[in-house]
Amino acid sequence: MTPITPSLLYDYLQCPHKVWRDVHGPGDEFVQDENPFLKLLWERGVQHEENIIDNFEFEFVDCSQGSEEERISATYRAIDERAEYIYQGVLAHGDLFGIPDLLYFDGNEYIPIEIKSGAASEGGDDDSAGKPKKEYGVQLALYADLLGRKGLNSSRRAMVIDTTGERIEYDLNAPLGVRTPETMWELYQRIRGEVTALLENSTRNDPAMCGACKMCGWGASCKKWAAENDDLTQLFYVGRTVRDTIRRDLDSSRIDDLIGQDIGSLLDQKRSDKTFLKGIGESTLTKMALRARLMKDEAQPVIHERFDFPNVSTELFFDIESDPTQDFVYLHGFWV
Repeated sequence: MTPITPSLLYDYLQCPHKVWRDVHGPGDEFVQDENPFLKLLWERGVQHEENIIDNFEFEFVDCSQGSEEERISATYRAIDERAEYIYQGVLAHGDLFGIPDLLYFDGNEYIPIEIKSGAASEGGDDDSAGKPKKEYGVQLALYADLLGRKGLNSSRRAMVIDTTGERIEYDLNAPLGVRTPETMWELYQRIRGEVTALLENSTRNDPAMCGACKMCGWGASCKKWAAENDDLTQLFYVGRTVRDTIRRDLDSSRIDDLIGQDIGSLLDQKRSDKTFLKGIGESTLTKMALRARLMKDEAQPVIHERFDFPNVSTELFFDIESDPTQDFVYLHGFWV
C-alpha cells in the first residue's frame, strides 16, 4: 500500500487528479522534463533550510543520515530520550509517513516545525497577519497525526519557520477563516481520505486544465484528454469547480453541450432555484457561452466597445518585477 505523505497532500491541493494519474494513469504519456522554475524553488528552499540550521541556536539530534530504517530508529530513540530538538527525523505509523524538518519538545509534547522559504501566511496586510497556508497546514497536520498516534502530540500545535526566520504558530484546530468554519485538521482529514481513495482506485476524478499544468509532466496528457472529451476547462478561466458544478446540474461538461443551452433559461432557473449552478454567476455563465462559441467557430476576439488611445505628448509606463522565490519586489520600473 502506498503510504500517505506530505507530497501527496500537496499534489492534491495543486491538482486533485494528479494523485490518481501518478499511480493509475497512462505512464507512456508522462513527460519527465526538468522544470527550471521548480528547480529554482527547490534550490531556494534547500538553501534557506541550510541557513536556518547552520545558525540554529539550540542543540539538536541530527537524524538526516542513514537508511530509512536507521533514521526511523534514531528518531524514536531521540524521542524516547526527550531530545529538545530533532532534525530531519523520520516518522512512520500505519499508512502515514513523513519527515518533518524539526521536532521540538516543549516539555509536554513534540511539536512539528517546517522550514519554508516562503511566507507562512497569505492574504495579510499591515493590519492583519493573514491566514495559514493550506499547503503548509495539511503537511503539518500529517506530522501531528503521526505524533498523536504515538501519544506525542495532543494539542495539534505546529510551527513554520518562514522566509523571515521567525516562528509562526499554526493552530490546526482553528477555523480556516471567518467564512470557513472547517479547521486545518478537518481539511487534512478530508483530503487524506480522498487521497487514500484515489490511490486505491476506489474512486477517480477527471483532469482539469489549470495553471499548474504548465509545471506538471502530465500536462500534455491531460490536455489531450480535455480535447478528446470536449471538456469545459479548455475555456479561459473555467476550472475544475465550475466544470464539475455544470456537469452535476446539466449532466454534461462538454463545450458543445453548453453552446446548445439556452443561457437565458438557465439564468431564469438560477433565479428561482438558489442551488442550481451554485457559485456560477450570470457574468461567468454568459462569458463561458461566448468563449465556447468563439473557440468552436475559430472566431476573432470580440470588441464590445471601441477604444481610442489618446494622442498625448508624454507617455508613462510602469512595471513591477518580483522574485517569487523570496516574496521580494526588486524593481519599480518607469519608462517615460
